[in-house]
Amino acid sequence: NRAELISEGQILGALDHPNIPKFIEFTKGSNPRNGLQQDWLVMEYINARSFGSIIDDIYARRRRPMKLDELALIGARLLKIVNYMHN
Repeated sequence: NRAELISEGQILGALDHPNIPKFIEFTKGSNPRNGLQQDWLVMEYINARSFGSIIDDIYARRRRPMKLDELALIGARLLKIVNYMHN
């Protein structure tokens, strides 16, 4: 609902972390799929690869799944961001 989206925008606007896109604005606009008006959170565009494509490339280069310690390192980095967002 709209109130929850506004609240989310306020929370995102207070975050300042190099690995989290910055919140720019809350706006209303037309949904390109169905033409209906809806609310939107506008976030900073990050010109980077997706997490999934990075993992796929690692797998393609090595021709084996990632080791548990490698996955644990990635997980720890992601958890630092989640921890920042929740504190």
